[in-house]
Amino acid sequence: MLKYKELLDTVITLTQVNSYFTKVLNENISEFGLNLTDFSVLDLLFQKGEQTTQKIGEKILVTSGSITYILNKLEKMGLICRNKSETDKRITHIRLTAEGRKAIFEILPLQIEKINEIFSNFSKEDLVSLNHLMKKFNF
Repeated sequence: MLKYKELLDTVITLTQVNSYFTKVLNENISEFGLNLTDFSVLDLLFQKGEQTTQKIGEKILVTSGSITYILNKLEKMGLICRNKSETDKRITHIRLTAEGRKAIFEILPLQIEKINEIFSNFSKEDLVSLNHLMKKFNF
């Protein structure tokens, strides 16, 4: 069994890394009136296409109350639109609008550049190992 200090040091390091990523990646996004969570929703819709509200919440790990707030904001900005399911009115489908696609095309290159900077000191093998280790968290 690992010692408490080793575990605590790891948790602190992971927390610091998370804070760093959030700070750095929010820099570009904030210019568009968005935060990292908002961008995660747009990116998910861009990558995967139309999704249900529930599926978006599950994928980006936020509560149903939080996802409603986020989607309301993105809809008011004209970046997404909602459509009730034809077969089950309890289900709402979310998709990007043309304005949402435009935002993704403007933001994504900036984010890719930042991510490349963040990982510039990592080899491909480092990234594979890091990704493998992170997947052990099972979320």
